[in-house]
Amino acid sequence: MRTCVVLVIVSFASVVGPGLPAAAAQGLALTEAQALDRLAEDSPAIAALRARLAGADADVADARRRPNPVVTVSREAVSGVAEHYVLVSQPLSFLWRRGLEVDGAAARARAVGAGVRALERLARADLRLAFADLLAAQSREDNLRASLARVRELAGALALREAAGDAAGFDRLRAEQEAVELAADLAEAAAARAAAQAALGSFFAPTGETTGLLAVPTPHEPVPLPDPEALVDHATTSLGELAAFDARIEAARLQRQVADRRWVPELEVLAGVKRSNAGAGDRGGVVSVLASLPLFDRGQPERARATADERLAMAEREAFVARLRAAIEGQHAIVVRNREAFETYRAAAGEGAARLERIALVSYEAGERSILELIDAYRAGARARLRTVDLATAARRAEIELEYLTGWEGWQ
Repeated sequence: MRTCVVLVIVSFASVVGPGLPAAAAQGLALTEAQALDRLAEDSPAIAALRARLAGADADVADARRRPNPVVTVSREAVSGVAEHYVLVSQPLSFLWRRGLEVDGAAARARAVGAGVRALERLARADLRLAFADLLAAQSREDNLRASLARVRELAGALALREAAGDAAGFDRLRAEQEAVELAADLAEAAAARAAAQAALGSFFAPTGETTGLLAVPTPHEPVPLPDPEALVDHATTSLGELAAFDARIEAARLQRQVADRRWVPELEVLAGVKRSNAGAGDRGGVVSVLASLPLFDRGQPERARATADERLAMAEREAFVARLRAAIEGQHAIVVRNREAFETYRAAAGEGAARLERIALVSYEAGERSILELIDAYRAGARARLRTVDLATAARRAEIELEYLTGWEGWQ
């Protein structure tokens, strides 16, 4: 019988993120909620999106603006007779259309605001996906580090036994080779974690903390998934994209009403005083009303453009709703299947991997198994733990995608 080698078999108690990676222990640790708060507070991308609202508000203010009056001072002189005029003219045409133009600009501003909210929702979803990827990368790195520690411990124990003449050099060399392979896998996992940190850090203002970002898991149990029709109903009543379409349709209708009023003559009132040096140099008033005659231009191009914009917005809205319904139903099915795959695999492989490692170790010590069989058991256990992380991450990503499609994070 071989001399007993004591090894610690680490159980896979947590699927993703059982602890803090040693490489990132001194970094900036964030939960998903904290990362979302930081996104809202200091993200340059979010600030750029919100800057669009200022331009839309400026358009509303521009629509409310009244035209300035024009002051004219002139002198006319003929045969010694000089006349001086001081006139003030004020366009009045804005009175017929100003209210509609203000309402149209406000509708366009609402469309911009709804579009900004939709893009902010997309940024939140992208951040949550990046957070899930970093959490998974940390867990893969932790699991590979634990596997490497087990194999190195085995190799060290076999080296002592070889020195005592109780083990063959092949067993030690095989364990050391497995440690080399796991070290290479760990290096790749560390690089993947660094890439995930950079991806998450790109959502925030540059602070130099990217390499130290740490995703902190928040334990939670999956909640019952709403049925697809409830998700579709929520999406069609809350998404910013649909609100933007509705605002665009309203703006186009208002613009058509503005065009319909182009047949009203554009008026301009002119008033002032006139002074002449003829006779006693009397002064008198001047009043004029100027009106354009809408014989040729009665807003036909503007009306046609507004009608086309309305039809386009309505068609795009209808197409968006159709795509949205199909996407939600498909993503709902993906979430269900990914959850089932994760739960099934975790139940079958979670405890089984650790048990296989223990049995293989005991059998190897009893001389019933070779080093190759023991290493294979360790490999199978490592694969099972990594596969569990991958399935958990796939399920989480599918949930985030569904929440983005519906605009409903509350059901989680």
